[in-house]
Amino acid sequence: MFAKLVRALVIGIAIGAPTLAQAQQLIGSYVALLSEADHFNSSGQRLTSAAAIIRQDRANFHRFGIKDPQDEGDAFFADEGNRAALEQMLERGRAEPGVIARIVNGTPLIRVEIYRGASGPFIKVTLIDKQQTNNPAPIPSNDAQDYTGPFTTEYLYAMCSQNDTVSREKCDYYLQGLLYGLNVQKSMQQKAWRSVFRT
Repeated sequence: MFAKLVRALVIGIAIGAPTLAQAQQLIGSYVALLSEADHFNSSGQRLTSAAAIIRQDRANFHRFGIKDPQDEGDAFFADEGNRAALEQMLERGRAEPGVIARIVNGTPLIRVEIYRGASGPFIKVTLIDKQQTNNPAPIPSNDAQDYTGPFTTEYLYAMCSQNDTVSREKCDYYLQGLLYGLNVQKSMQQKAWRSVFRT
């Protein structure tokens, strides 16, 4: 009985394998640097979604001739209709963890793979250089002088990812101060609401 079940399973996989291969057919790929220019639409408004930024990069490349040195061409998104469908293609596809946030908050180098699927084309987005930004975050140093520049998420990540004791302590102090500030804000809001209801 068990042997028959195994045989049936093997036959089912063998029959389904060509269908699965056809369901995810790679039809194109390209590399692009999502620079600061790609984070704004043609009206000058800042874009807030990864799909919109990727789409603007392709519009800049194909329509407006705005190209970064790392940008590669592709035939698929040369078509305006395909660019218009990019948001849905990303929803149907996938991206590795953290890639969406890196696209929205930084200027990473990415690889986009375009597949033909059973429910329509979709894309897979991966980061090539996870730390690529227009203004790379400085690596925290152990000297006595503290960093006085803008405290970006990239700088926080760089500080908290160091293995030395000084950087770890700075990271802990920052996070403790952040949590303390949030708790104080919450407490003040609660007091304000209580005073409103008492009057």
